[in-house]
Amino acid sequence: MLYDLTKLKTFIIVVREKSFSKASMKLGISQPAITQQIKYLESYFNTKLIVRKKSGVSLTKEGEKIFNIALKIERNLCAYRREFVHNIRYNNTIEIVCSPVIEKFILPKIFPKLTREIYPKIHYYAADSLRAIEDLQDSCKENTKIALVESPIFKENIIYREWLEDEIVLVSTKPLPRIIKVENLFSYEWVDLILGDGEFTAIKNYLSKLDINTNNFNVVAQFETYEKIKEFLFQESKEKNYMTFLPYLHIKEELQNKTFYYTKIRGLNLKRKIYLAVLKEDRSHSMIENICDFLMFDTKISLY
Repeated sequence: MLYDLTKLKTFIIVVREKSFSKASMKLGISQPAITQQIKYLESYFNTKLIVRKKSGVSLTKEGEKIFNIALKIERNLCAYRREFVHNIRYNNTIEIVCSPVIEKFILPKIFPKLTREIYPKIHYYAADSLRAIEDLQDSCKENTKIALVESPIFKENIIYREWLEDEIVLVSTKPLPRIIKVENLFSYEWVDLILGDGEFTAIKNYLSKLDINTNNFNVVAQFETYEKIKEFLFQESKEKNYMTFLPYLHIKEELQNKTFYYTKIRGLNLKRKIYLAVLKEDRSHSMIENICDFLMFDTKISLY
């Protein structure tokens, strides 16, 4: 009898993501480890379960049967998850450090269910990506166990898992054409983050791929946070048309209400990953594992 549920879980994620590499990023384990687990299942059932193609992976007929059985097992485990997790003997507070965007727009939506179904003694606070990773590694911050960040800072003792995807959008205070030409970008007045900020540097790198030199933008104001940029746009929107880059989650409501407007630059896609990070030493910690799995696989967030 197959009692190793980890391999069945890996199998499910590979099928859902339609990719070994994407499953690797979701699970936080190496791609060779993913391949090894799938090979084990195929050896166990003595049949081919998955076919790898350039366009992704697909199931064989036998694979479809095993996948459907695995889904039944998953649903049954989820039905009893609260009883399992609530019997884990752990009483310490667990801190989640996250970016301001995640703190304001994502965690409040999922936090009640997280604390109800997994663990009640969870708190979260905001910090930029650099400080978040520093807090994760700081022995004085012993309760900070999970970081949710947009800009991964790779360290040997940290495991990153791809969590969600957000988009940086080109925003204006007055309507613009749906698609804007690159050469027209230099005729507008710009507001942006202070130079050197991680997010603004990432945007500059994206734009440089289109041979767009942001140093030639007519920048009229700079601020330290996205929130301060948004406040400025609110105050000045009636007077002039300003442009800036902001995370979609940060201005979703304003775009829907047509307080702000967004347009696209032809050939430019500014989507960014949001990562979940934990220390390697905490990977097998039962409570942290359950919190991470809930965040990774049981949260339904509508970003658009």
